[in-house]
Amino acid sequence: MRVSRLAVRLLLPPHPALAPPGEELVRRATSWLAATSPEPRAKAVGLLQRASILGNADAQFLLGMLKVRGAIVPADLDGGVVLLTLAAAQGHGEAENALGLALLHGHGISRDPARGAEMLRRAAGKGVAEARRWLVAARVL
Repeated sequence: MRVSRLAVRLLLPPHPALAPPGEELVRRATSWLAATSPEPRAKAVGLLQRASILGNADAQFLLGMLKVRGAIVPADLDGGVVLLTLAAAQGHGEAENALGLALLHGHGISRDPARGAEMLRRAAGKGVAEARRWLVAARVL
């Protein structure tokens, strides 16, 4: 009897080598981001930077949002938008939402309402509720 790859993937826990690059770093970083003292937060940012360099879309999104908001790290709108763009290019729904809003309003990137609405449509298609609300409010859905 031959077992399909899908069946094996569903039955066995994922092997760490098969996980997306940086996934473990992101998991550890997100637990440290909730800390109230600066030391764990600094460690979290370091882990997100490492995972982002490895191409992890979750890390790129989280670090990009921290930079855009100036939370935990110094505000860096340009650097944040670059990271959000990298995550969105990998299909990260929340990054598409954030980048779509930036494009709609021209925050940190040249204003491009048509491209912003397209990004929001992609995010809404992935279940990002905020993107859907913006599309409905802007009547471009």
